[in-house]
Amino acid sequence: MITADARTATFGEVRYAYRILWNDHPRTEPILVPSGALRDMYAWPRIERHLHAITTVVLVDLPGTGYADDSPPGAPADYPQLVLHHLLEEVPLPSVNLVGLCSTSAMTYEFAQQHPRRVRRLALGGVLSAAPGSPHPLGKESIRRLERAWTMLAEGNVADFARQIVLLTVDSTPDSPVRDRDIVAALLTRLLGELTPEEAARTARNARLYGAFPSHFSGLYDIPTLVFTGEHDPLTTPELCYEVAASIKGAVFTTVRESDHMVHVERPEEYADLLIRFFTDQPLDNLPHLTPPTTPASK
Repeated sequence: MITADARTATFGEVRYAYRILWNDHPRTEPILVPSGALRDMYAWPRIERHLHAITTVVLVDLPGTGYADDSPPGAPADYPQLVLHHLLEEVPLPSVNLVGLCSTSAMTYEFAQQHPRRVRRLALGGVLSAAPGSPHPLGKESIRRLERAWTMLAEGNVADFARQIVLLTVDSTPDSPVRDRDIVAALLTRLLGELTPEEAARTARNARLYGAFPSHFSGLYDIPTLVFTGEHDPLTTPELCYEVAASIKGAVFTTVRESDHMVHVERPEEYADLLIRFFTDQPLDNLPHLTPPTTPASK
């Protein structure tokens, strides 16, 4: 059984929470995973144990997520990045392997831009970008549908919100090869449908702080970066994530087979294996659970 060191810290007058799974014989820098709008620091039990086998793992609820306080009124757009930097000083962590997933991908990317010496490697999963002139209009439509979902939640329409999120994240294609998609859809519908009015209001209130979609990803240099998603992800599609990878010099792109946006639930072992291989500089080629990795922008 993994023993986690659960802590709280204060940035200004706002409390945030984090868990540290210490590894005394790490093979790489600590792995840091910020929570997102619908995910807290306890949401990774089937994945964290694999990551912990190779290094220290830190899971953090930044303000507005999980067990942390709400973000303060009028918080600046880079408030999550400021708190994340505070955490690195608080622990302390000289440098980390940083993971940004869906709603935290833009925030973690921008943190790496601001503090490149503190990020050894960057893994971005399920990235949604609203790139101007994108040949993939699905990205902009996905953003509009996601924003409608947050509006439903803010208005207290929890059941409609749950249905919308499932439609956005679970592949509904007939005869889809996605593993356990019906089970995952039912589980997600139940979990989201059980949000209390207080939880719904809080999530909607803070979602936009972590769901800011950049118009482009650029200006990140000399940090090894992995961009990935599920092979059948209807929200952060492979085409959209490939575009993001193509805008980052040297970034590697791949997808996890037989999965969609809920890849961390559908294929947790393969998901963890991808992160472990990337964070320990192992090759990603010729793996049955991954599509062939590419480096779209090699110059």
